[in-house]
Amino acid sequence: MCVNLIRGKVHGSMACAGKVRGQTPKVAKQDKKQPCGCAHKHIQYNRHSVTSGINSLIFLHLLCLFKHFFVH
Repeated sequence: MCVNLIRGKVHGSMACAGKVRGQTPKVAKQDKKQPCGCAHKHIQYNRHSVTSGINSLIFLHLLCLFKHFFVH
């Protein structure tokens, strides 16, 4: 069984790394528009119900820990 150990180079060497990114001109970031329609409603729902529910659970957990350790 003969195995060919000499293989060709697949990609460029590390000396060429970042060549294309360095050549491209710098462009300023564009302003993002606000989502509208159901995407905006989805963000509102997550902001008002999901995260506030998690925060209230964390607050209740911390309150229980405080009562357990400091109030006797």
